[in-house]
Amino acid sequence: GFAVYTFQGETTHHIICHKTNSSSTNCWGFWPPVSVSSPKGLKAQTGIKGKLGTFHNHGTLQVTLNNQPLYYFTPDLMSHHKGTAQGDWLKTFGSIWHLVSADPAKSSGTTSSQPTMTTTGSTTTTTNPYPPGYSY
Repeated sequence: GFAVYTFQGETTHHIICHKTNSSSTNCWGFWPPVSVSSPKGLKAQTGIKGKLGTFHNHGTLQVTLNNQPLYYFTPDLMSHHKGTAQGDWLKTFGSIWHLVSADPAKSSGTTSSQPTMTTTGSTTTTTNPYPPGYSY
C-alpha cells in the first residue's frame, strides 16, 4: 500500500542499489526492496503500464516492473501515511529515484501520490532509515 520507486539506470542485470553491511553504503537501509514470498498473485494497480516480475537479489525475491527492481522509500514507510511519496526525483546512491505512477488516462482520470502498486505476500524490512551524512 505504499508508493514504490525505480532507480534510474538499474535493471536486474545492472544493480546499483546494493545491500551492504556498512551504514554509509547500505542502499537497502534507505530504499528497502519491494519483495514477495512468491510471484503468484502479483498484480499491478490499474493503470500501471508494463510487466511485473521477480528476481532473486541478496536472498530476497524482489519485485520488478519492466525488468527494473522496485523499492520503497524509508521516510514514506516511517510516516505511516500510505499516500506519501517523498522520494520522487531524489538523487542518492549515485542515481535518481522515480515514483512508479499510474497512467492517468487508465486510472479514472485521477493522479496523485497514492500507492502505485499492490503486491500479495510482500514484506518490508527496514534498518537505518538515513545513511550517514544525508540531509533531508
